Amino acid sequence: MKDHRFESMTPLACPACDTRVRVRKASVTQTSIQWGPDAASTCAEFARRTAVEHRDITAPGCTALFSAIADAYADGSLPRID
Repeated sequence: MKDHRFESMTPLACPACDTRVRVRKASVTQTSIQWGPDAASTCAEFARRTAVEHRDITAPGCTALFSAIADAYADGSLPRID
């Protein structure tokens, strides 16, 4: 069975480091982020967390990216998918 959740994801770039992700907003409180394979090497916040906290790419995300997601949702460029 094909998983269609990722077909409705919106491409978004972090304004701080230009790391590219795909985002899906299912509700005001639910956000899915699909990180690319290079996120740990292109995002300074991910690199710092990986080094300090010994976490991999599943470490909590980037504050600059989270702000960009909130802004995109607020301005309508990131639609809510029901």
